[in-house]
Parts: sequence; C-alpha cells; structure tokens
Amino acid sequence: MNKLLDETLSIKIAEHINSRASTPFDNAYKAALSTEGARYIQGFLAFPGKPYKPIEHSWIEVDDISDNGSLVRIIDPTLPHLN
Repeated sequence: MNKLLDETLSIKIAEHINSRASTPFDNAYKAALSTEGARYIQGFLAFPGKPYKPIEHSWIEVDDISDNGSLVRIIDPTLPHLN
C-alpha cells in the first residue's frame, strides 16, 4: 500500500473547514466529518534538522483504488499553516 500526501486536497479541505494553525486535532476531526470514507489518524510530525523535534499531530487518510492499485491519500488540513 502506497501513501501520498495530497497537498491540493489538503488545502481545499483546509479552506472548506476554516482550519486554524494551532488546532491540528480539531482540523482533522472536522475534515473527517466532511470527507466520505475518511479515517482520522493521530501520530507525530517531524521536521528536518537536528535535533529532531517530533510534535503530536493529526490528519486524515482516504483510500483511492484505481486500475493502478491501491493508494492511500493523506489529507492534512493543517498543512497550509505549517512552516
């Protein structure tokens, strides 16, 4: 199973739910409610550089099945706020 961050859809959903920078868990929850077939995911986000500082984060995942196989789209409604 391949996973792909869908930046375009992340931005579209962020605008749709009026996401805020400081609320990744609420953003993902609202995105899950407004996206059919979405799974709410909690985990960690790590930015490059040393020392690594993982932060708690949340996003949604949606299955995308096509002729080319199975793909999971990662949709992060907090993405537009990340630096």
